[in-house]
Amino acid sequence: MKTYPQIFDTLNKTRHTRADGAECWYYSDINNLYNIQPDQDQPSHTQTLAAMLNNPTVSKDATRIFRGADIPTVNMHRMHVQHIHHDYTITTGLCPRQVYNGHDLDMSRYACWALMNAQHGIPATFAQTYFLYPDATYERLCALTNEFTRIPARRELAQVEKIMAGILYRTGTKIPLFNQMVHQTLFADITVPTIKQHYRIPIKSSDPLSNYMGTLGLMAKTTALQNTIAEYDRRDRVYSDMLMQIVAHQLRKQRAHMINKYGVRPEQNIHTTPVSKVSTHLNQAIRQFSKNYANIGR
Repeated sequence: MKTYPQIFDTLNKTRHTRADGAECWYYSDINNLYNIQPDQDQPSHTQTLAAMLNNPTVSKDATRIFRGADIPTVNMHRMHVQHIHHDYTITTGLCPRQVYNGHDLDMSRYACWALMNAQHGIPATFAQTYFLYPDATYERLCALTNEFTRIPARRELAQVEKIMAGILYRTGTKIPLFNQMVHQTLFADITVPTIKQHYRIPIKSSDPLSNYMGTLGLMAKTTALQNTIAEYDRRDRVYSDMLMQIVAHQLRKQRAHMINKYGVRPEQNIHTTPVSKVSTHLNQAIRQFSKNYANIGR
């Protein structure tokens, strides 16, 4: 997978203006960056259409723009994605290859955002943010990406915590005691009030520290709990004390991995803005983006 600077540089270099004035990118160039369709020479018309059909913002915009159409999102796709034939290089797969007069898709900024919004992972979020913020500098895009990746990471942690809560109930483990141990292990005996006070975060019992954790810390905690759940499922019987030992081991393991791979401790990967406000900011940006880029050529 390409790095942020490589993605930023490639998207800038491959940007072009279509005859209708729309700022566009070729599907082949985006696929070379993200390997969206491994081992396929031809771009998928169905794939880009599915990305739009499954995007609530696109569906809403299409209904507004193409009033009365049977399937307005199909009309939206036709407006933003054009079929072309040209020469291009495929750099994904076992070896690069040249395609002569091959089929490709010429995609507007809006269509590119919708396509990348259907992809997963931190690098994909960087591209989503690139298309969403047309005038942002590289540094601004990196900062926004670091914030926006917290949203799916926090959502995934919440789902895992629900499963973990069921296990705690079945093993008779007290949730407050479990949470205290989790925080002490992940943050090397630094208490939650101490961390919140350091980052000037309001200390409220109803506002867990996970709402302020960065993506790396959220991923570390999620992975530790996922591994604990898997270990619980493998064993015939797990008691409370054994469960606490398992999760403590997994948390120490993920803490060490985070430090060794990224050079960041979990207690250093804390933000002052809660995920809820980041989500609100993202939704506001999408509404503005929709207003500016949804309707072209009409």
